[in-house]
Amino acid sequence: MRCAALRMMITGWARVLACPRQWFLARKAQGEPARSAAASFGSVVHVLAEYGAHTQMDHDELSYHLESVWHQLAFDAHWLSAVERVEAESALERFLTWQEARSDQIVLGTEVEFSCEVDLGTDRIHLTGSADRVERDPDGRIRIVDFKTSKAPPTAADIALHDQLGVYQLAVQQGAFAAVAGESARPAGAELVYLRLADGDSGHPRIFLQASLDDVPLPIKPLDGAESSPREQPTWVHRRLAEAAQIIRSEHHDARIGPGCRYCAFRTSCPAQPVGQQVLK
Repeated sequence: MRCAALRMMITGWARVLACPRQWFLARKAQGEPARSAAASFGSVVHVLAEYGAHTQMDHDELSYHLESVWHQLAFDAHWLSAVERVEAESALERFLTWQEARSDQIVLGTEVEFSCEVDLGTDRIHLTGSADRVERDPDGRIRIVDFKTSKAPPTAADIALHDQLGVYQLAVQQGAFAAVAGESARPAGAELVYLRLADGDSGHPRIFLQASLDDVPLPIKPLDGAESSPREQPTWVHRRLAEAAQIIRSEHHDARIGPGCRYCAFRTSCPAQPVGQQVLK
């Protein structure tokens, strides 16, 4: 008899795969630090981007709403608040420029919640979460957009196998967005829109596209840890989820080096980092 389905938010699965140790200490051991100003910055920009998607507001109107909530964000210094305020204004301006250029896309919903169960053969997982923006492409397929306010862009290799985007696409395949996209929805791909980063002098944000899971179900080169994931899985996302499920079931929370190390609250005690090795000695 198989175990009960593992339940987790979509962001949780991505964190398990990025670094099992960080995920365990932050979520299971409840050692995650208090919400940072950067996280609050991201939340404010996300809310205003959602609002802007459903209204005809111009930049001045969104800026007015930004001003009304900005004082609620806690920064270490007044000068930092001023700098970040300018960054937020620029991010919203890029969002509006980006949105105006997407006349060929039909917005089906923003902050769309979803839930689905995925059968991995040897295990089952129950995914929940929400997508920043769900659109219908001209060909009728569904595109998921995720807004980012990080200053560090991903690489092409990161995007091709970006776990969060991949799970969004799998959720489309599983019919999790049927309420807004219909029962027979198919994924057109997914994209990260980095609102803090300018795409040259165009006024647009930088955009990173992931190919449709229908078109590219498996990667050209083997996945890291693929030897521990069932080969019969139909897509690379199934394989990655099977790997994450195996980690959680086994309770082996090893540290993994990756981009998230730069911001990890547990770096100074991490056995995979030189500073952490000194502590352990």
